[in-house]
Amino acid sequence: MLPSKEYFTTYNEYNGEVALGDNSLKLPIIGIGNTSILNDVLHVPDLSMGLISISQLDTTGHVTLFKHSKVYILIGMVAYSSPALNIRAYRAYII
Repeated sequence: MLPSKEYFTTYNEYNGEVALGDNSLKLPIIGIGNTSILNDVLHVPDLSMGLISISQLDTTGHVTLFKHSKVYILIGMVAYSSPALNIRAYRAYII
């Protein structure tokens, strides 16, 4: 799920909603599309940051490693890494 349309390489409008956490928070979905690394990504503009599916990365052949407060994502022959946040979440940037 991504909050900004700029990350999509293909995009279709979509009307729906996604439930987060214990299903008490529901956010609108306004689009769905592909990015440079994943397909069928939801556009949820009310998110404060993107949420990436580690299982979707895994099933599409990407390698993800969490080590020393960082996340490393191997996409093809390129590795991306980012620092961890203090709130026990990792911030990953799509490049």
